[in-house]
Amino acid sequence: MRVRVSDVRKWAGREERATLVEPWPDSLRERLDTIYIGQPAAVNVLVRNVSTGLVVEVSGQAHLGLACARCLESADVTVHFAESQEFREEVTSKDEDLAYECFSGDHIILDALIGDAVALQIPLAPLCSPVCRGLCPQCGANLNHTSCACQQSADSRWEALKAWKPESSKE
Repeated sequence: MRVRVSDVRKWAGREERATLVEPWPDSLRERLDTIYIGQPAAVNVLVRNVSTGLVVEVSGQAHLGLACARCLESADVTVHFAESQEFREEVTSKDEDLAYECFSGDHIILDALIGDAVALQIPLAPLCSPVCRGLCPQCGANLNHTSCACQQSADSRWEALKAWKPESSKE
């Protein structure tokens, strides 16, 4: 994905808005190779000239197909993302610690910025539903679809707490 900046870069204080509707960048698909990303991407872009460079703000939402952290079924998740980055018109920079990105020409390529914004919003433990019961730890049955006859044993590491009584109740 790329945005045209030929007009906005001419005057400090100028800003332009655009909505990009196109397929998700291949770099994002490669980065998230085990995740389904719904089509197409609709990304809102704001480009502002701040005299030292251009600040690009991207926002939107992505529809992702993830695996539920409890039962491993498909979990359809919508993530909202927003990110901003400063760009300066330079050919290249060998310094990777810069607080800005470089660009040249009339367009800025937004693939990395959008990819980072989406990747940061992916939940660590997505759920297919808030009441997902998960898998049985003994037999592996999906407890959302069936019940099992397995006995749920208590964790032996907690046995010492059964005899414990708070100080106030030992009277």
